[in-house]
Amino acid sequence: MISEKILLDVDGVEYEGKLAKVDSTSLGYEGHGIPTAFLNCSGDGWGQGAGGYHLGAAGMSAFVMGVLDCLKLDTWEKVAGQQVMLLYKPGASYPVEGIKPAVGGKPFLFKPAMEAVNVA
Repeated sequence: MISEKILLDVDGVEYEGKLAKVDSTSLGYEGHGIPTAFLNCSGDGWGQGAGGYHLGAAGMSAFVMGVLDCLKLDTWEKVAGQQVMLLYKPGASYPVEGIKPAVGGKPFLFKPAMEAVNVA
């Protein structure tokens, strides 16, 4: 059984991980025509979105491929239903800094990925 919260080190930075299920995803334009991607997640009695960056083509690709690579999936449609750890700065409940598989695997941190393509 996986505990609901864990502490983990990612490249020398401590994060708190909270177990969640990806209920659904969204990929497209929000109300003001801004391209965005979200992972709509929930845990025991709570829900939270992860992502939501203002994405252009490079940012969208970095986000989508980062999520797929992190979860070892081959299509975006398979993201919904996955168990993940949402990563936060210790003691914080917002924003979600990244995700990792619920068991094993490597994390995907949103901000460094977006900075690499000049989005953040």
